[in-house]
Amino acid sequence: MISLLEATASLNPVPVDGPDVRWPSKAIALQSRITQKGRSGWSRRLHVLATAALMWLVFKLGLRIGRFDPERYRREIAVNTDFRKFDDALMMMVDCSPNTAARLRAILDEAAAEGVVRYGLHLQDEALITCVVPSALASDHMHFVDGAGGGYVSAARQLRG
Repeated sequence: MISLLEATASLNPVPVDGPDVRWPSKAIALQSRITQKGRSGWSRRLHVLATAALMWLVFKLGLRIGRFDPERYRREIAVNTDFRKFDDALMMMVDCSPNTAARLRAILDEAAAEGVVRYGLHLQDEALITCVVPSALASDHMHFVDGAGGGYVSAARQLRG
């Protein structure tokens, strides 16, 4: 499986140059509710909106701010993303074509028929990255990827029974 994914450049679900930057429209309302307590709702929302707009421009245009280099940071996201977990099992989140997914399923089905593995596999169109960033200027930020449509939990459900 690993050889197949490495051959198709699908092993790490985060592109080498980092993830694309999208406008966080869904996150604005949530962040407004959980940040800067003590300020009015509209004031919090305006602050979050302004901050998001600034950061979107910084990343979209690749603008350096002081020592912060958004291009370097995005490349580090790919390197610092935990997409493989080991705990008596191999759990992975990969980005691959439908053809590669079918080939993976065939490999897993064959191994399951031989009694070598039990597996769960969940396909989805989007991923969700949770980030831990002590400082945007240091390289020690960590990122955890899971499927936006259930990911590891949905695959694990297939193992019950």
